[in-house]
Amino acid sequence: MNDTGYNNRIFAEGVHGVLRVNWTLRCETPLAIRNGLFISYEEPKIIKGRGLRLKFKWKAPDETDYEVAALHFGYEIENAALQPFHFVPASSVRGALRSWTINHLVHPNFRKDMTPPEHEDDPEEKKQKAYLRKIKAALSDPRSGYRLVTSLFGLAFETREVAKDLAHAGRLRIETEKFAHAHAKPIAINGILADGEVGPHNANRQMTVRNPLDRMTHASKEGGLHHFLEFCAGENFTAQLSILNPQSSDIGLISLWVREINDGMLRIGALSNLGRGRVAVTDQSYGLWQRPGAPKLNGFEHFVTAKNNSDDVLAGLWQNYKLPVAALSKFEAYLQEHV
Repeated sequence: MNDTGYNNRIFAEGVHGVLRVNWTLRCETPLAIRNGLFISYEEPKIIKGRGLRLKFKWKAPDETDYEVAALHFGYEIENAALQPFHFVPASSVRGALRSWTINHLVHPNFRKDMTPPEHEDDPEEKKQKAYLRKIKAALSDPRSGYRLVTSLFGLAFETREVAKDLAHAGRLRIETEKFAHAHAKPIAINGILADGEVGPHNANRQMTVRNPLDRMTHASKEGGLHHFLEFCAGENFTAQLSILNPQSSDIGLISLWVREINDGMLRIGALSNLGRGRVAVTDQSYGLWQRPGAPKLNGFEHFVTAKNNSDDVLAGLWQNYKLPVAALSKFEAYLQEHV
């Protein structure tokens, strides 16, 4: 325990329970998930039909190539060969959930300047110490909403000296699976499929032209025209959230996340201000694993005992319970103790 009254030793008595959340997510709008890399393409030297007959190269651009920001991808070994695949990184889902939670559940007095400063811009740690004071003020107020955020997502600092006894890992873990499209088409540009080496084939993609307008003249901004790739609407992927030592308020927060996701208010990836990143939870399941003698969860009466025939690593070790989707919203009332 520290001088804020916030107990950061959330695993002092070990792990006594795990809440498993499984979501299947469908892209309702195009989705832009970038990784900081670029791929190249060639454009035929014709005026009519310009931008429609492109040839992609699955490599970094050189001085003679056109370039476009790549979508997030990884590699796997398939049939003794290295194959690329597209997926939504867990950090994108985590960042979207954390950002929404701070913006909607943390008291307005504690939302500003809550991003830790970069160490290289703060050699004397003045900004770090100011940041620490703000964190302590937020954690000292049990109704600020900030304890809920740090308990789930963790709290980190650049140096041990500044962190002292506040830093800790969060209780939330997120994993994602690659897009499930087995035979996706090549990249589409205005409905026409591109040629060349187009990279992964497990998600449909399209290349879009963005032409920002000047706010004053309403004409095209000079140098503003650029292309970008995005995943097409209709693509599906899965995410698994695991919450260690779950609390009833965690389940209430998950209920809000699902509602906001399906209402289009909680979006993933870049360009959400341009209508991108809307997804929908099309399938969901909630399972609770508890060791014998675990603290009883408020609202536990809404769970039902499940058979331990799961392939989960905890099967046969801990008791398994299921929460019906219809009972999820009943836990929202437990958020009142935090906000």
